[in-house]
Amino acid sequence: MNQLLTEMDGVNAKKSIFFIGATNRPDILDEALIRPGRLDQLIYIPLPDQSSRYSILKANLRKTPIAANIDLHYIAELTEGFSGADIAELSARASKAAVREVSTLLTHSIR
Repeated sequence: MNQLLTEMDGVNAKKSIFFIGATNRPDILDEALIRPGRLDQLIYIPLPDQSSRYSILKANLRKTPIAANIDLHYIAELTEGFSGADIAELSARASKAAVREVSTLLTHSIR
């Protein structure tokens, strides 16, 4: 933390340099970090709404074959409170689970 603060203070004010930080825990930020002249403007970005969750699902699954009976709008409804990262993880786990299931079915059908 000290090194970061030192580097931020060492930037000449005449240069057009912006420091941008992101956290999901603004409540635990060090006061020295958010004082005027450092990261002094906080912008709250809310969790995605249903339409955004649907778009995130589509983007994450764009290269993944999906069964015709999978309703991404319904999944978007069920994922209220999920972040984009949560939806990406859900998509990855679902894809892996589907591959495992197909692999298991193929293994049993060959025997």
